[in-house]
Amino acid sequence: MEHKTSIKHENGNDANRLLAAGWIRCTETLPPLRKRVIVTDGVISTIGWISNYRKGWEGWVTLDNEYLNDIVAWQEFPPACS
Repeated sequence: MEHKTSIKHENGNDANRLLAAGWIRCTETLPPLRKRVIVTDGVISTIGWISNYRKGWEGWVTLDNEYLNDIVAWQEFPPACS
């Protein structure tokens, strides 16, 4: 997956809403290599990680079997329920 860092998604969703929900902009910092995190393009979220092999984002496909092409933010998984 190619690593792009646009702040405003083509559908009009902006980064301010994402940041308020605990998302981290890809332009600010990236997770450690191969650490699985939740990623979003501003509309869809899935699981992704930075690959040291491809030097960019990799991850699972969405429910529509499409990759996120414009990952703008990521966040850690929430703590497990007890």
